[in-house]
Amino acid sequence: MVHRFLGTGLLALVVTLAPPVAAQNAAPPDSLALRAAAIIEHEVGRWASTWEWYGVDGTVVRTQQGIEEFAFVVGKSIVEVRTESDGNVTSAGLRFYSPTDRTIITFSVSPDGNPWTLREDIETRVVQSDPHTSANGRVIILRWTPQKTSENEMVVLMEQSRDGGATWFKRNVQTMRRMQP
Repeated sequence: MVHRFLGTGLLALVVTLAPPVAAQNAAPPDSLALRAAAIIEHEVGRWASTWEWYGVDGTVVRTQQGIEEFAFVVGKSIVEVRTESDGNVTSAGLRFYSPTDRTIITFSVSPDGNPWTLREDIETRVVQSDPHTSANGRVIILRWTPQKTSENEMVVLMEQSRDGGATWFKRNVQTMRRMQP
């Protein structure tokens, strides 16, 4: 869950160069698509991550260290996301902007093969999973809400619902700090 901002150098280049004739007739870029591109661009890189996991009573029950890595795999539109914790890859996925849904979608798979679909609202930056049936048959929804976002740090609250989104409880707080290349 990472954010990117387009540099002013890109804007100067776009303003300076005249577009080809075919591009002059093209529709203007979708503002949500541009914001999504900036969010995805910001996320690219390696991030040292700390997760504080919470029990049902709201107290921290464990702390986990790891790395989140975001890397372009198809141009600058599709990003591979890998999460490592305790030396193991704990999930992998693809992240991209969907012009049809007008959201950033992440398809993610855990090591046991469980697929997840996550949708990020570009305006609020809140990410929510589609309803997911766990191994025990329980249907859950996960939601990630940004608490702090800067160029080199992100803090995200993850909550879980077991009743279709009527109520939520805190699962973890993830702090991510950009690692130097």
